Amino acid sequence: NILHLVLARLPDAPAGVKGISLFLAPKFLPKDDGSLGDRNSVTVGSIEKKMGLKGSPTCVMNFDKATGFLVGEANNGLACMFTMMNDARFQVGLQGLGIVEASYQGALAYARERLQSRAPQGVQEQGKKADSIIHQPDVRKMLLTQKSIAEGCRALALLYAQQMDIERFADDSKQQKAKNVISFLTPIVKGFMTDMATEMSNLGIQVYGGHGYIREWGMEQLVRDARITQLYEGTNGIQALDLISRKLARDKNNMLQDTYELFSSKISQMTNLSDKERATEILTEWHSTAIEIKQLNTVDIAASAYDFMNYSAYSLLGVIWLSMADMAQKSSNESVKSGKANTCAFYLKRILPRKELYKTNLLDSAKDIMALTDKEFDYL
Repeated sequence: NILHLVLARLPDAPAGVKGISLFLAPKFLPKDDGSLGDRNSVTVGSIEKKMGLKGSPTCVMNFDKATGFLVGEANNGLACMFTMMNDARFQVGLQGLGIVEASYQGALAYARERLQSRAPQGVQEQGKKADSIIHQPDVRKMLLTQKSIAEGCRALALLYAQQMDIERFADDSKQQKAKNVISFLTPIVKGFMTDMATEMSNLGIQVYGGHGYIREWGMEQLVRDARITQLYEGTNGIQALDLISRKLARDKNNMLQDTYELFSSKISQMTNLSDKERATEILTEWHSTAIEIKQLNTVDIAASAYDFMNYSAYSLLGVIWLSMADMAQKSSNESVKSGKANTCAFYLKRILPRKELYKTNLLDSAKDIMALTDKEFDYL
């Protein structure tokens, strides 16, 4: 049997989201003894023709006169559905992370093999007619961007998963703190990681050059498949609005504070004093900026949502990278030591400054955004 969870309204349901209930609509109706009975009137209306994810077909479903079984309380469907949302949004974030990693691995392998001219710093591969493009500064910059985002987001995902375990298995006091952290980080994990999937998979194509645009290399598929992740489980604009309004502005600072304390605990474990100071500086600025945002009016908060999500992501990844680089110095593997340190340095210099643009925008007025009339959106 196939069981469909469906959001629908009862005949006497109140208006708006408060009138939505959750139902279970099976393909076959069960008999009293649990065996399969008559076919329910659940049918496929049409197969959707999609941009990507061709191997995972989706469809329009018709439930005309179908029998459904109420799940939970009437008119409480959204609350029932949201018991699945944190995990679902985390999984979509991981899907984005997987695409980032796949694109990086493909681009790295190609850059090591593709011979094209000589490196500007001089001959790198004696005996060959040209050097591999991995020696080209522009290619290295793209690869390091992918690498720093992939490793940083993976560490953030592991931190999130750790909090999921704490929420489930720890004692009550730790459970609530973990729940607050999960709630706060969920929009960031889902929104930022899937945005990065699109950006980083596009960089993967760029490393390949013209070959990246050709289907047989597999890189263009990553771009097409990545695009839906920014829409799954609520668009990233909705994720950002959820973060800045429900998790920040309307919360009593519990979610923000518990998240701040978690990252502070990571900094307290660092041994390199200069890196520890830099991480503290990044985290303190992020925390004080978040507090400042709470003073904005409703329109300015809504207009700043996407900027705050990205500002938070780049800032928290900066703390994570400094923590990882510090921890790596305890490794007996010299490549791990130097690799983490050098990638961290790249992130701090080349990627972390992105947060400044978002910070500028999120603290500014939304008057320019709201100024145009409906007519002025037309070409004049």
